[in-house]
Amino acid sequence: MSFPPLKISSDTASIEFTPALIAAQDFYRGEATVQSGGIVGMLNDASVDLGTNAETQTLRQSVAHPNLRIIFTVTETFYRIVANRAAGISSLADLRGKRIGSIANTSAAFFIHKYLGTVGLTDADYTVVSGGICMAAPCARNTLPAMLEEGAVDAVALWEPSTQLAANAIGSNAVVFQDRSLYREIVNLHSTAEKLADPEKRRGIVEFVRSLASAQELYRTEPEAVWPRISQAIGIEPSVLEQVWEDERFQGTLVPDILDVLEEEEGWVAAQSNRTPRTRAELTPLVDDSVMREALGLR
Repeated sequence: MSFPPLKISSDTASIEFTPALIAAQDFYRGEATVQSGGIVGMLNDASVDLGTNAETQTLRQSVAHPNLRIIFTVTETFYRIVANRAAGISSLADLRGKRIGSIANTSAAFFIHKYLGTVGLTDADYTVVSGGICMAAPCARNTLPAMLEEGAVDAVALWEPSTQLAANAIGSNAVVFQDRSLYREIVNLHSTAEKLADPEKRRGIVEFVRSLASAQELYRTEPEAVWPRISQAIGIEPSVLEQVWEDERFQGTLVPDILDVLEEEEGWVAAQSNRTPRTRAELTPLVDDSVMREALGLR
């Protein structure tokens, strides 16, 4: 059986998107192409069928595009804060008054907000300094690992491998803070209500979700088989990829607490956008688990 051609728009400079790439290349029984752009690329181009992004961007983009739908989870990533002991940091509370390198308005920025809130720090108690990502050493001066090494920031929090490269750059001075129970970035596969209502397009999307689940099983059971391809796709050093692998999770499902996460995070996103937070009832239509249930044969 052949399936319709699909276009997928992703953040192609991160580990998180790569299961979608492997699914397209190895498992989808049709033509599937992956391009950069994330869900913005999907929403701005009617020829694109699927998009991947973290839940933070879902909340931002769905205000103007209420037809956006989360249908599956691609990757979960457990973030960390890497701080410089030389800046006088030995505990999370020591980040008061410090400069934390990250990227504003992202899941990493929300992670900083939530994590530091556990020790009573508000956004006014520290400064978030924007910097670039780095995929492999040596990192450019405007990237977060180099900024930490040179003292332009006192700590770094971002998706991998920038955080690991920052830790590697300062060696024994690296102090790592992590609470896996507190927060993880959830990169989801998205489509639109209109695409899902098209029977032929939906048939392809269901098959792609099934393919994505197969790719994730490979990530779980034979990671060594995909590491070289991930390294080639995003330019990460193989040794660094192995260092960060334990902070990536590939469950092959739509995470069951996604609506809870959206509801909690909505307040932070709304405050940054100077708008009223949506209620749980208003957020509920953003999650459509019917494709996942059909793809995995669930009732």
